[in-house]
This record gives sequence, C-alpha cells and structure tokens, in this order.
Amino acid sequence: RQAEFDERGPIAVQALIGRLDELVEEVEALLGQLRPEDLLAEHPVQTFRENGVSILVHVVEHFSYHTGQVSYIVKAWKDLDLGYYRGIELE
Repeated sequence: RQAEFDERGPIAVQALIGRLDELVEEVEALLGQLRPEDLLAEHPVQTFRENGVSILVHVVEHFSYHTGQVSYIVKAWKDLDLGYYRGIELE
C-alpha cells in the first residue's frame, strides 16, 4: 500500500491511461471469479473485518471520489467540458 504514496514526479498521460487499462483488466478478472459466498464472507481489510459487498461498495466510492478530484482539477486548469454525458439525452 505504501507504494501508492511513494510515487513522485509527473507521470505521462499515456502511462496513466496504461495503468488504468491494466487496473480495469485486473478488476474484470477478479469480479468474474467472485462467488456469492465471497461477497457474504468477512475478509480482513487493514485493521478491519468487512464482508465482500461492503468492500466492493467502499472501493467503488473511493475510486469515484478520486475520479471527481481529477475531473475537478482538469476542468479548472484546462477549462474543459469533460464530456461525460456527451451524446446522452439527460432530460
């Protein structure tokens, strides 16, 4: 876990996209292996014990939080519409 915080310096956009693509592949593989009993069982997480559903919800919330941070910074620095809903009728 500490390695996540040890990263220093700018990382090229394509390198970040590559890491994200790798993460998506890993997550898809892991989710494909989950069984209902894995979601109901308790698992150790740092100093806690949580069931699989709780862990998945936490991970999604955490990733969404950081996605929002990145989106906010990019929009502020670049004055961009990130187009998350481009082409989708919202009304």
